[in-house]
Amino acid sequence: MLSDLSNKILLEANKFAPKDLYKVPEIEGYSHDQVVREIYLLEKDGYLDALPSYTQENLYPIAFQNIKITRKGLDFLNTPMGQSTQQQKILILTAIPHGLRLDKETQKIKDAIRRATRRDLFDIRTQTAVRPEHIRRAIAEERPQIVHFCGHGLEDGSLLLEDEEGKDKPVSPEALVSLFNLHINYVQCVLLNACYSEKAAMEISQCIDYVIGMNNPIQDGAAIAFAQGFYDGLGYKISDNQDVFQRAFDEAMVAVKMENLSQSKIPVLKKKKINQLWQKLINKSDEKAGDFIKVIHNPRVSGGIVGKAINTLPTQKIRLNSDFIIQISLESKNRYLILLNQDVDGKIFCICPSFGFAHNWELSRKNINLFMEIPQCPDYPTTWETMKCEKLGTEHFIAILTEQPLDKEAKDLEWLKPSRDEPIPSLDKDERLINLYNSLEKQKKWKVYYQRLNVVK
Repeated sequence: MLSDLSNKILLEANKFAPKDLYKVPEIEGYSHDQVVREIYLLEKDGYLDALPSYTQENLYPIAFQNIKITRKGLDFLNTPMGQSTQQQKILILTAIPHGLRLDKETQKIKDAIRRATRRDLFDIRTQTAVRPEHIRRAIAEERPQIVHFCGHGLEDGSLLLEDEEGKDKPVSPEALVSLFNLHINYVQCVLLNACYSEKAAMEISQCIDYVIGMNNPIQDGAAIAFAQGFYDGLGYKISDNQDVFQRAFDEAMVAVKMENLSQSKIPVLKKKKINQLWQKLINKSDEKAGDFIKVIHNPRVSGGIVGKAINTLPTQKIRLNSDFIIQISLESKNRYLILLNQDVDGKIFCICPSFGFAHNWELSRKNINLFMEIPQCPDYPTTWETMKCEKLGTEHFIAILTEQPLDKEAKDLEWLKPSRDEPIPSLDKDERLINLYNSLEKQKKWKVYYQRLNVVK
């Protein structure tokens, strides 16, 4: 199983077969140097033939010409996605047991692989009592496709390792990004089976295609069930159009639900392509438009009507643990609004349209006040409540205006219909953001606005 970048390069080279691809192709989301480095590895492993260009100062090629896909590369492309006959290496890193049953988790992983229908395609390597330098060296030496960390995590997203004296050594999410950015050519999936590891997963997904973390403390039994289910799913045969890691994650979630339903919302899957699409939307925003969101602090809300507010902060900041609502001001009327929010933890939600905030997405006036709408039982009306941020950081908002409404009846956009079952739709699951973006691309005219709001004390 090659990386996402390798797949894209092989597909691009295959478009020109039997002719050569004259120069290094441009691959969206990757720099020229990253593509060159990946072509170097593909050529070295026999997937491509290519003519390199060097300079005296560089040991590695700075460019390639006459790039041609080989029979090995063609055979790989003709194999169903995720069903490559190339052996996959799984590197398991266990750190500081502190009462955790890490040996049992490792054994469950090995048992799952032994039962897999494609068990000969997996090679498991383990390293215990890891220190930062052990992880750094192990990944570089083993060159694994999957890195599985099991141990402790801290509330700030750090993973807890050991120093040379055996004492606790936190490693920050930012440091983990720097580490995995060195290994994007072969690491395809990172599984952080540790408490509070969602923030680290979010950060690492900037450079790795699939990263799994935990958004809360997870019990030993649920963590072991998740690992077992994930590798069960990884070993099953899948259809041509299935995403192998998504399928494995789904299998793991079923395993957790069957083990302990209360833990079933803790594991989260982050995908690099979701991060890239979010950034792509930001890049499309109108930088000259200015702020479109105003924060109203300590408002008096009655029946959806805003009374006199007490503003003690600038309207572009949110006070920690303080009541507020937001006011959207956009000049365009008779258009349709989609308002997305990426919260302090990096989770993406649809604020409008939604059951929790704004049922109607058609703009009929310039200013729109957004409250938290609390669903009541059918016999009682909805009540309006102010909002509150409980973590310091930055809240990101993207407003998308379209001249024509998107088709909420389309199967892949059904989540746009306000529903009590999901008052505030999450765009982190399934392919929602991808489907939304693809639908927007079909629109003749649509406009994007972007704004950041800092949460302060």
